Amino acid sequence: VRSHEENRVTALDFNPFLLREAQALAAAEGLQDRIRFLHGNAESLPFADGAFDCVYSVTVLEECDAEKALAEMARVTRAGGRIAVAVRALDLPQWWNLDLPQRISEKVSSPPYSVGKRGVADRSLYRRMKALPLDDLVAFPYLITLDNPGGPIWKNREDQVFSLLPPEEVAIWEAATAEAKADGLLFMAHPFHCAVGRKSAGATS
Repeated sequence: VRSHEENRVTALDFNPFLLREAQALAAAEGLQDRIRFLHGNAESLPFADGAFDCVYSVTVLEECDAEKALAEMARVTRAGGRIAVAVRALDLPQWWNLDLPQRISEKVSSPPYSVGKRGVADRSLYRRMKALPLDDLVAFPYLITLDNPGGPIWKNREDQVFSLLPPEEVAIWEAATAEAKADGLLFMAHPFHCAVGRKSAGATS
């Protein structure tokens, strides 16, 4: 039986507001003693070499210097530990479960372009992970299904759709959305690139 101490999680974010929100969510689930929340920068992690058994990042490397962040993730992972990354896939189509004319479907298939100058949000993640001292690297695209039209991610994606369509096509979109909702089949799929590997035993940082 593994102890609670063995399964402790350290969560890091650069945004103090998001840290407070995460702390509140952890407390609501009774996990406040299991998760340590720290302010920090992904490009310069405030941890010793080999400090963690597992290090993962989800939709962070789009917003920073991805090469520096990946190097830091490798540095703070012990030899034999796992490193996992997921980023938005701007080079893959976004998919809506809506009965739309082809001309509209083509317009709304691209995710919003949201990546920093030195960030990564495409399949180059796989090449970057391959360059790390990793064994057993597994790289794969992945779809996240969203079915909450009132949620912030849905609203962000639909706002982009509205910016692309003239009024007559917005009306078609809204009719298709209403029909799918009435059928209980209103959802969309958002693509990600993911990769996970094990730090090589001979790696020194």
